[in-house]
Amino acid sequence: MSNGTRGGQGRGRSVAQPRAPHPATVAQPRAPHPATAAQPRALTPTTVAQPRAPHPATVAQPRAPHPATVAQPRAPHPATVAQPKAAVGLTAPGTVAQRASWVPSYFRAGFWQRMRDGRHVWRAGEPGGRYRPTGEQHSRWHDVFSNPVYETLSDMLYRIFSKASAEREAVRYAEIYQLIVAASPQEITEAARDEEMLEAGARVLAPPDNWIPYPEPVPNDFPDLVKALKVRLVGAVRPHDPGPVDDAVRKVLGDYVRRRVDAGVNIAEHYVVLSANLFKAAQRKYAASLPGGGQVNAFTEEGTIYLSTSRGEPSTIIHEGIHLYASGNFRRLFGDSLDEGVTEYFARRVAITLNYQRDRYRDEHAAALRLVQIFGELAVGSAYFRDDHSLISAQYLKKLKAMGVSKLAQREASWLPFLQRLKEKKWDEAFRPLE
Repeated sequence: MSNGTRGGQGRGRSVAQPRAPHPATVAQPRAPHPATAAQPRALTPTTVAQPRAPHPATVAQPRAPHPATVAQPRAPHPATVAQPKAAVGLTAPGTVAQRASWVPSYFRAGFWQRMRDGRHVWRAGEPGGRYRPTGEQHSRWHDVFSNPVYETLSDMLYRIFSKASAEREAVRYAEIYQLIVAASPQEITEAARDEEMLEAGARVLAPPDNWIPYPEPVPNDFPDLVKALKVRLVGAVRPHDPGPVDDAVRKVLGDYVRRRVDAGVNIAEHYVVLSANLFKAAQRKYAASLPGGGQVNAFTEEGTIYLSTSRGEPSTIIHEGIHLYASGNFRRLFGDSLDEGVTEYFARRVAITLNYQRDRYRDEHAAALRLVQIFGELAVGSAYFRDDHSLISAQYLKKLKAMGVSKLAQREASWLPFLQRLKEKKWDEAFRPLE
């Protein structure tokens, strides 16, 4: 038992007991040295990823399409455009359907604005119209252009003139001339023969001074209408065919009129023939600018010859044709009467070749004969047709010198008094010293 006890005690002492480590040998956790501790580092601005703006060269720029690649609007071919159909008997340029689209706006822009600018008293209304006293809105041109039926130029002008006459209103040629420009030759010829329409036009284009209570006189535009239409009515007096008259003038007075011929002057395209009433209406403007102009049988004004179907004679167109070929300044310098006399002098030379004997303007013609005898036909013709007065003035100074007026200043000073005596029809006083 003792063995067992010793053995047990021996074994008890030989078992390794866990020993607590010596404090000095136990690995203690070491605090990192401040110098070796990883410190959090603040990012510098240069290390922070900044958003980068793209380089302009790498940015896709919108590109303008090349002009060659852009689809251009193409004008339709004229052959594919639907053309307006002309009414039966009328050419396309003369149809109301074409004119009505722009004529009303033309009138409203010009005529109606003038009507409202103070010269005429208008009530408020729609553009191009006014209220009647009854309150009904009305347009002067509405009835003319709202009719879908094709009308000729003559019909349209008659309706315009009739409406203006009923309302006692004047019409200016500028307000209607576009209608004439747009009309066909057939319509113009028809209108030139429509005396009823022309009579209506004379009432509103050339109204008497007391017809419309306007503050100022109404200009006479009727001559412009008859010139544009080339009115050549047939009456008791028929002028000689202007074609042969032109030929005779150029043959007899060739050198004198050559410059005017080159400028396109001719009688055949620049004359009108009017009835008595129409002639009187056209003459009113001429008479206002020339003393005694209201008593003549025919007259020439602004490049047009005005003849009457009830005045004058067939050879009247010859006399007026000479006026047409004249320069026009002879009258201003030598006076109205001597101008008529020189015109008659050359007209008689032409009339003889056409088998006419003229005896008009006897006193004036006698004065013209004296002028030709003193200064010569070349000097007178050059002054009358070419506006060259140098030959007459030179002859005048030469004759005064022969009469004993030696000083040039005295001779030149007497030139203007000589012309004044001619204007005053003091022909004996003017011519006798020189004859």
